[in-house]
Amino acid sequence: MLKARSLKFIAILTFFHLISAPCLAQPKNWDQGLSNMMDGLEKEVGKDGSPLPQDLPPEPQQEKPASSSSPPAIPPQSTPVEPAADHTQDRSKVLSELLAIKDNYLGNIAEQGLTRWNTENMPIKVFIEKTSSVKGFDPSFPTILENAFKSWADKSQGKLEINFGDSVQEAHIVCRWTDDHNDLMSPKEGGNTVVVPTQEGIASVDMKILTLPAPNAESISPSYMGRVCLHEAGHALGLTGHSPERADVMFATVYSTDAAALTDRDINSLNELYSMDEETLASIKLNQDRAMQETNTLLDSKNPQVNAVQLNNEAARALKANQFEVAMKKLEAAHKLDPANKLVCANLGAVYANYGTIAGMTFNLKGAADYYGKAVPLLETGNNKQALVQVLVNYVKVLKMLNNKAEANKIESKLQSIMGH
Repeated sequence: MLKARSLKFIAILTFFHLISAPCLAQPKNWDQGLSNMMDGLEKEVGKDGSPLPQDLPPEPQQEKPASSSSPPAIPPQSTPVEPAADHTQDRSKVLSELLAIKDNYLGNIAEQGLTRWNTENMPIKVFIEKTSSVKGFDPSFPTILENAFKSWADKSQGKLEINFGDSVQEAHIVCRWTDDHNDLMSPKEGGNTVVVPTQEGIASVDMKILTLPAPNAESISPSYMGRVCLHEAGHALGLTGHSPERADVMFATVYSTDAAALTDRDINSLNELYSMDEETLASIKLNQDRAMQETNTLLDSKNPQVNAVQLNNEAARALKANQFEVAMKKLEAAHKLDPANKLVCANLGAVYANYGTIAGMTFNLKGAADYYGKAVPLLETGNNKQALVQVLVNYVKVLKMLNNKAEANKIESKLQSIMGH
C-alpha cells in the first residue's frame, strides 16, 4: 500500500496595498515625512489602481539617510483577529452540525479549518505535464489525472469549472510527475499537493504525482494511478483533509486494490463545501497562523518546493518582527529554490517594491530604479495586478527623474498595455 496523505498549507504574506500608509505597522525610525509621501503616492495611483494625471510625487519634508534594514511599513498578514468567546461557540456549533452529517466527512476536515476556490477564479486553470523522462512515467498518466479532475467537476452540481491549458504561468493548479521520493513530504506518499490558501480562498496549488509502484507491486496499474490522482485532485479542489472511511477516495491511505471511483460520501463532501454560505465558512476558515506552524513542523526535506514554503513562512515571521533584511534574504532563497512559486514571487516583488519606494523617498533614485526593476517581473509572475500597476507608475516617475527616457517609455507602454489603453 502507498500512503497518499499529502496536503500541507502555506502561510502567506499579503501585500495588496503595497504603497499605502494608513493602518500599517510602522518601523521604529518611521517619520511623518515618509507617511506624507506614502499618502501622496496613494492619491496619485487612485483607489482602483489606475494612474491619475498628476504631477510628480511631493518631495519629502526632509531627507533621511537610506536604510538597508527598514523599508516602508509593509501591511501585516490579513489573519483574522482572534475570535471572541461567542464566535468560538459559533465555530463549535458549526463543527458539531457538520460532524453529525452521516453522508459526508466534511466535518472531519473542518476540524483543521476549511478553504475552497472562490467564484472569481472560475474556471480553475489546470496545467498537467504531458510528458516526462522520470522513471515509471507512462503516456497514459496525464489523461488519468485529467479525468480525475473531470470526475470531481462532473459531480460538483455545476459549482466547479475546470479548464486545462499549456501555460504554467497562467495555471492555478500546476501538476508534474516525479520518480524521487525526496520530492514528497514523506517517502511513503503517492503524491504531494501543496495548497496555498488566503482569507479569500485558495490562491494556487502545486502537485507532484509519484511514478513509482506501490510497495510489494511490480508496476503501477491504471486503477491504482487513477485512485492516487483522484485523491490528489480532491486535495487541490479543497478537500484538505481525509475521510475516516477506507472506501472513500479521500481516505488517508491508497491501497493497490482500491477502485478508482468517487463514493457518494466523496461527492457529498465536495458539494457540502461548495454549498456552504460565506458566513458559515468564515466561522471555520483555515487559521493561517496555525497552518504556518504545521507546515514548519515538517522534517528536513530535499524537496526544493517544500523548502521554499518553509523559507516563505520564515520570511513571514521575520516581517512581523520588523526584520526586513532577513525577510528579503529568505524570500530570495525561496525564489531560487522554486522560481515558479507565484506566492514567493508576489511576496519578494512586494519587498523589492517597498525598498524601491523608500529609496525614492530618500532621493536614492538609482536604488529605487534598481529595486523597481527587480520587482516588476516578480509581481507579473505573482499575478498581483494592483501592486504591479502601483509599482509601474512610480517606476516611470523615477526613470523620468533620472532622464532615462527610453526605459521610461518602455515601462509606460507596459503600464498602458496592462491598463488596456
